[in-house]
Amino acid sequence: MLDAGKLEITSVDVNFVSIVTTKALATKINDQIKALVADPTGYPLLPEEGLNGKVSFSMTVNIGGTLYPLNLILGGDSNNMELVMVGDDTIKAKWFNIQKNFGPLYFDKIGIGYKDSRIYVMVNVTATASGLSIGLNGFGISSAISTFDIAFTISGISITYNSGPVLVSGGLMGSFSPVNLYGDILIKTPALTIGGIGGYTELEGSLPCSCMRCSTSPLAALPSSS
Repeated sequence: MLDAGKLEITSVDVNFVSIVTTKALATKINDQIKALVADPTGYPLLPEEGLNGKVSFSMTVNIGGTLYPLNLILGGDSNNMELVMVGDDTIKAKWFNIQKNFGPLYFDKIGIGYKDSRIYVMVNVTATASGLSIGLNGFGISSAISTFDIAFTISGISITYNSGPVLVSGGLMGSFSPVNLYGDILIKTPALTIGGIGGYTELEGSLPCSCMRCSTSPLAALPSSS
């Protein structure tokens, strides 16, 4: 089980620099800060390895008593970053694998991203009990870096029920605010398999719009259209 239900973010650190900072330059700046401050303990310093970007974020996430350090550097090499849907927008995020179980919760990975002066912390997590699994993708929080302005984010949800010969599985991805969703569903029994895909969106000044397509197997089970 999670250690006393512990899930927290600590040691948040933000650095802004006007130039790319080498390890040697970072060491020199840190030494000057330590020389000017009577007690440098807890005083913000540049990362010892330097910065290959102009903005860096770092934090420590505590999941069930296990600490996971996260860091994101902007303005430098972004090859290790992925595009993630957040609401009706897309941000660049850096993901860190966790792939561990904490009781009924399975944490796949955790990500940190930044866009329009907001920092995002997201997680892909699945809860499983009695054949039922509920997964959340891109679930987390965001906040402006200048003020404490918390907002919740989620980019997808999936539900699977598997008991004996019966399998029901489906999921939705996209934006919940405004609503712009797409997804699929699968229902499988020994006698019949039904699959479907669909989408739902709300357009400004128009009625909500949805579409869906289904298929079944075996085809012999379909009634005649004549």
